[in-house]
Amino acid sequence: MEKFLNTALRQTMKRYLAERKKASADSSALFLSNRMERISPRQIAFRLEYWLKEAGIDKKLSPHGLRHTFATSLFTKCNDLLVVQKALDHRNLETTQIYTHINDERFQKALECL
Repeated sequence: MEKFLNTALRQTMKRYLAERKKASADSSALFLSNRMERISPRQIAFRLEYWLKEAGIDKKLSPHGLRHTFATSLFTKCNDLLVVQKALDHRNLETTQIYTHINDERFQKALECL
């Protein structure tokens, strides 16, 4: 996971994990509740909804939708489907195409570049 985080986010995650370790959290989960238990998928959705609202973003977005947004943004920045495929851990490029919301013509052009 670490290889797909930029430097600032990697540093933030390291600080978070160091603080979590001090709290004696015995869990393989990345994010824990205040009871030091793994948070549920629904809790993640609630927290995403809260932070979108706090950021002034009115759009409804699920954690899965955020994954699509990440894929599309990454593809827009790097214009390389293989990078996006690796970031999403997809086995085939057709799945990556769905995630990046690119049209068939653009996808075919990208494949021809491989």
